Amino acid sequence: MDERTIAFYDRQAAATASRHRSLDTGPWRARFLAAFARGSQVLDVGCGGGRDLALLLELGFEARGTEPSAAMRAEAERAYPVLAGRILPYALPLPDPATLDGLVDGIVCSAVLMHVPPGELPAALASLRRALRPGGRLWVTVPGKRSGLDGDERDGGGRLFRDLPPAMLLALGRAAGLRALSTWEEPDRLGRAEIRWRGCLLEATETP
Repeated sequence: MDERTIAFYDRQAAATASRHRSLDTGPWRARFLAAFARGSQVLDVGCGGGRDLALLLELGFEARGTEPSAAMRAEAERAYPVLAGRILPYALPLPDPATLDGLVDGIVCSAVLMHVPPGELPAALASLRRALRPGGRLWVTVPGKRSGLDGDERDGGGRLFRDLPPAMLLALGRAAGLRALSTWEEPDRLGRAEIRWRGCLLEATETP
């Protein structure tokens, strides 16, 4: 995971989490319930301020998360006390599944992979696959290409924003042992007209 990006979220945790909590979670409710069997074990990788992780618990999933930013973990537990003890301090690539308390049925990885340096992406996808049981599902979203980045694909705060077209994401998934079930594209829910979000739902094959 990109260290400068983690440092940004450590500095801006309260403002970032507050902005994301302002969004209506209705669309995510329907998608999570369609993607994962109710009551299954779901890992929210890069759970940030905890909005999606809290929603997963509310929907009846046995959910836990990972988040490398200490300030974001603290913000998540402050806003959602139910998350206390449920967030592990790991970045992508994830450690061995035993360190994560075992394999899971599903993974949510929302607005995370664009922050992974290019050389680490194959290992990041492979680690997500290793954390899944055969037949488990990976739910991924990333933003489309952003304007205003510098030559190293960083914004004014130093965050890395790599453009990950759907074909690239699906190819990385296939190489890691994940087959595509569905893809989608939608506008930004914070009202940023220049940003569109891409999503895909992937399923783990029998062997990583």
